[in-house]
Amino acid sequence: MKKEFEKNQTVLKMIDIMYEEFKDTRIKGSLIQPEKRLKPLLEEDVLKRQKKLKSKKKKEDLGLFEGQIDFEEEQDRLSLLQSEKELTKYLEHVHNNAIRNNDINNQLFANEAKKSLTVLNIFLQKYDVVVTNPPYMGKSNMNEVLKEFINNNYKIANNDLYSTFIIRVMDFLDKDGFTGMITQESFMFIKSYEELRKFILSNAYIYKFAHLGTRAFDDISGERVSTSMFILKKTKEANNQSIFIKLDEYKNSLSKLKQLENKDNWFYLNQTFFSKLEGSPFLYYLPEEIKKILGTNSTFLELFGEAKTGINTGNNDYFVKFWWEINGKSDRNFVPYAKGGGSEKYYGALKTVVDWRPEKMKEYKGCRLMNQNLFFKEGLTFSGVGSKGFGIRYLPEGHIFDSGGSFVNIFDHVDKFYVLGILASDFSEYLLNLFNPTINFKNNDIHRLPAVIDIEYQEKISDNVKKIIQLKKELLSYDDTEINFDINNYLKNDGSINSIVGKLLSIEKEYLLLVEKNNSLVNELYQLSENTISFIKDKVKQSRKIIDNIPNMEDFDEWYGKEGKNVNRLNLINYIEDSNHIPTLILKEIFVTFSSVLIGLVFGRWKIQGFDNIQKDGIIILNNDFIEDVIYELIEIIFGEDNFERVIDEELPLILGKDLLSWYQKDFFEEHIKKEQYQNRPIYWHICSQNKTFNAILYYHALNSDTLYKLKSNHLKPMMENLKGDLSFYREKMRTADDKKSAKQFEKRVVELEKQINDLEVFDKQIDEIIASGYEPDIDQGVLYNIKPLNPILAKKIEK
Repeated sequence: MKKEFEKNQTVLKMIDIMYEEFKDTRIKGSLIQPEKRLKPLLEEDVLKRQKKLKSKKKKEDLGLFEGQIDFEEEQDRLSLLQSEKELTKYLEHVHNNAIRNNDINNQLFANEAKKSLTVLNIFLQKYDVVVTNPPYMGKSNMNEVLKEFINNNYKIANNDLYSTFIIRVMDFLDKDGFTGMITQESFMFIKSYEELRKFILSNAYIYKFAHLGTRAFDDISGERVSTSMFILKKTKEANNQSIFIKLDEYKNSLSKLKQLENKDNWFYLNQTFFSKLEGSPFLYYLPEEIKKILGTNSTFLELFGEAKTGINTGNNDYFVKFWWEINGKSDRNFVPYAKGGGSEKYYGALKTVVDWRPEKMKEYKGCRLMNQNLFFKEGLTFSGVGSKGFGIRYLPEGHIFDSGGSFVNIFDHVDKFYVLGILASDFSEYLLNLFNPTINFKNNDIHRLPAVIDIEYQEKISDNVKKIIQLKKELLSYDDTEINFDINNYLKNDGSINSIVGKLLSIEKEYLLLVEKNNSLVNELYQLSENTISFIKDKVKQSRKIIDNIPNMEDFDEWYGKEGKNVNRLNLINYIEDSNHIPTLILKEIFVTFSSVLIGLVFGRWKIQGFDNIQKDGIIILNNDFIEDVIYELIEIIFGEDNFERVIDEELPLILGKDLLSWYQKDFFEEHIKKEQYQNRPIYWHICSQNKTFNAILYYHALNSDTLYKLKSNHLKPMMENLKGDLSFYREKMRTADDKKSAKQFEKRVVELEKQINDLEVFDKQIDEIIASGYEPDIDQGVLYNIKPLNPILAKKIEK
């Protein structure tokens, strides 16, 4: 082909460009941009033709056809595709010859090349209207070819395929042309789309924008896809008001459709407002008061400090443990580690430690050790993910921080507790949800928050936050998974479990009232009106799915079982105080921890006066003797002799719905490993035979190479021998019975004993297999490493 056009350099260059640009079109689709390289080439060719035409006409006397030269120039300008026509004619010639000669390869070549020219014709045109629903595909799901192409050609929109099409569509539009699109909503708010938003604001007028949110389409269920629908006009001038329609709070496509024309959902504003905001988020539905604050106040980054991302160890399973897995007994360099923490506010979520050996970490792929100059420094930390809201907390000195628990480095001249009060307020949470309406929180989201320093309010907010933190520490000290757990909380009671729970709830109420006070102080600081405060409260409650109203009903416990997790805690505590009734589920939540505390006392994890029955070998046999001789003794010491029978006979059956032995054999371990407790890293291990003839609890921190041998020789073997003795006794009774009825009873007992012995023999064999496998506990490796080999004999398997 090149030989055919060796005298026409324009066609040759066209061939090269088309070959390069149309490569991998099945992957790139209409995102390819051949016209951007071909158009300058064709325009250059037109200029050459026009110059040649003028030169030729000058040598001729046109007479009556004087205006013909202008006409021909205009025709040539309108048809930039003379070279393309020559190429098309040649391709038709190749195709016809290929058919005559039955040459399949040349037929295919000519067909594909002509298709490319057809596409090129489409791309070279400008359009008044372009409408599309582009494909959605995040960067992480793209193959390397597509990812590299998008990074090179659509850098400001390279997070998703849909966002690249917003730019591509603008290429196709003529001046003052319109595009209508349906895309995901993520480009409206989050930091990574900032440049795309600036591009839209600089090159288009947002004519109308419907914010659809989730469930806009019946065939896409759940909360997976949040969508938007909009019309843009290609123009540099955007002086008119834009219309935004807020439909994201309606729960299905039909209700969204019905509400589309409801003017209460319409917001009018000039899009230039977005450019005044840090990151240019499309925060169209803000009250005017908040628009003013965002448009005029300094930012967090300017006045308060900077959020910094922490480390990725490269291998969390090896380096990161809960503090109770190590408990100070390790040859490795474990230090406190701020990692995540969900939506916890003010203080807490400091349960992890990290083996801080940077050189060792660097051996693992994915290791990133950033911002080490801030390690062990006092400051704030927040969770990267919070399904129940933004979690920001005070971080004492001495911690390293994780990529999922960023560190907020507050300027030295600024009060950290003042900043914490602002960040933990409903006002900040509302703004963060605007900046990034997902459950994720990024450093740049924090940086965009409006900041203000007021000496009077700084002192008020700081003092209040310090009181909040102290109360939060008191609340956490009831939890045995907290490093500052205090056993005395359970010893200071009025003779009942109810009194412990009541004390805990009264502390929580005081804490919640101070949290409300913090919100009020922050609202005053930013001079928010009552209407705006009410608006913010409603939005925050919606995002957290909080229920305010508590029904007055007889079956309150049943209602609490369904709605308790979402109920307004302050309202709930007030209701409990007024009704003098604590829901059974709340009592049970505290008892779960209390039952763990009792086991810890038996193993000597904590010590209390008057109790010496400590199991130093780290083995408890779960039977009636243990409950009656050990647990009952503890309950009597903790609640007092006068209250013992009431706790045992009245409180515990009401809370548990069963006796204590059944609780420990059937429920304890399952509760112990839950997320709210030891998070699949238990320190009290319930091992048992398959039919639970034998039940024991092993203490992780007393575990050694002799533990399983001791279990067999000191507990399992004697039990088997006793049962075998009973079996011999009842077999003899059955053989010598005087009547059939007695014989039948003895036979039943024989069958039962045979099953129990068989159960123990299988269990004994399982233990032998674990020992034979070379099981050697190593506390330095953490719970998971040590517990997984025991899965065959655990009451519930721990896999990860």
